Amino acid sequence: MSPYVTSVERFGFQRGLKEGQIKGMRQGLLNGIGLGLELRFGDQGVKLLPRFKEVQDVDTLQQVTDLLRVRDTTLEDLERFIAESGGNGAGGSKS
Repeated sequence: MSPYVTSVERFGFQRGLKEGQIKGMRQGLLNGIGLGLELRFGDQGVKLLPRFKEVQDVDTLQQVTDLLRVRDTTLEDLERFIAESGGNGAGGSKS
């Protein structure tokens, strides 16, 4: 016989799973951004990584990875994007 799981417990479990997925996505995006910054801009790019680590919104981090794919994106473009997004993007925080 399986134990009864209340709706509150089920909600908590689902919420925990979602938060874990978001945390994993965020970490993966930060790893990709770090690699992209290093490969594209060397030491100057790596110095910018702490600013991106402050960003909690995964949509904003995804937009950064998209910017890194554009050949003519500069470090100044990336800095401006983070400053204008307020670090969390227009969609708000997802964590």
